[in-house]
Amino acid sequence: MKIRNLVIPHDTERIRSCVRGTLMRYDIEIHFLELPKVTRQDIRRMRTLDKWMAFIRNELSDEEMEAIAMSDAAINTAWDRIEAFMRDAGQRRKYELREKYEHDYVSDMEGSWKRGRLEGVKQGRSEGRAEGRQLGIAQIAMNFLRAGTPVATVAQMAELPEAVIRKMAEEHGIQLS
Repeated sequence: MKIRNLVIPHDTERIRSCVRGTLMRYDIEIHFLELPKVTRQDIRRMRTLDKWMAFIRNELSDEEMEAIAMSDAAINTAWDRIEAFMRDAGQRRKYELREKYEHDYVSDMEGSWKRGRLEGVKQGRSEGRAEGRQLGIAQIAMNFLRAGTPVATVAQMAELPEAVIRKMAEEHGIQLS
């Protein structure tokens, strides 16, 4: 269940074909219930959906909750099961542990994502600097070659093998003397 910031407290969506524009299935609907926008009203005037939303929101007094539960058999069944669950310490503990696991998992994933991103940025910067250094050395070597500096001197200054300097000159169309 997701709580969304809609203008209306209840919205219904259906699955529609993007090509034909027809409903894919008439028996599948997605209902979005925005519980924070449910207003308090007289229980006797509530529709079934309003009762369920008030029940799920869980902000009514015990008397109001009981009145809603007594007015609808399905809500009464849900109420009974919730009460039974709340009385069973073992079941409640299992639920709390599952919730804790889910929260811890999300927290761990967020932390791992942040650490991974920081490591990636650090590695990217390091690789970028190394690549930039190599490009700078290559550019300077090319400038020296264009100025007529001997290959051996350029290779020594750039700390690159002469074969690499010759290949660079060839790739850039620089005639060597």
